[in-house]
Amino acid sequence: MDEFYIESGVHRAVAAREAGLLEILAVVYIPGSAPLEIMVPLSTLHSNRRSVSRRITRRRNLPGLIRAMSDPAARESVPRIELQRLGEFAQPKTVTLVEVRIIEENVEEDA
Repeated sequence: MDEFYIESGVHRAVAAREAGLLEILAVVYIPGSAPLEIMVPLSTLHSNRRSVSRRITRRRNLPGLIRAMSDPAARESVPRIELQRLGEFAQPKTVTLVEVRIIEENVEEDA
């Protein structure tokens, strides 16, 4: 089974995990091919972020994302996470999605 790097959407993937989902609809970018929208198991996802903040800011709302991911109708309005196959050129070091912690304060300050 392919493993994937989360290019965009770590908070959304963590929200899906916290909502109890086992898989998520995602867009996979493969060099030389058109983007592909597929269901991917959360167990195959890897992130360059070791933690995400629970704190609500103007850009992030993890509790709101978890509620949305818990509701099938609301989940449809959440943007797809964007993935690459794990191991593509220039990807940073990663951890598995299950290892991404939720913290109360934003230790990894957004740029």
